[in-house]
Amino acid sequence: MKNYLSQLLSVLVLSGCAVALKPEAEKVKVMKSDPPSECKDLGVLVSMMNYEGYNRNELRNRAADLGGNYLRIDSVLAEGGKSNRTQLTGTAFKCPN
Repeated sequence: MKNYLSQLLSVLVLSGCAVALKPEAEKVKVMKSDPPSECKDLGVLVSMMNYEGYNRNELRNRAADLGGNYLRIDSVLAEGGKSNRTQLTGTAFKCPN
């Protein structure tokens, strides 16, 4: 029983870390460069997780929730040590189609 509970807890923890990309977030373009000048700044977004790809999905989802279609990655900071966490900071923009 104890082994079963520890396995179940591991699955729950691992699945809780993954961030699925929402369908509307698939349209959010991710770049390190500035967007075109006609784009409207929607604000800064920050995500901190154990895997940079999950951070990217989280920021794309949040940009889409704000009505954005462009995400500029501003910084990537990795923590050392055992945590292996990464902080991703970006700015969401709404650009004309």
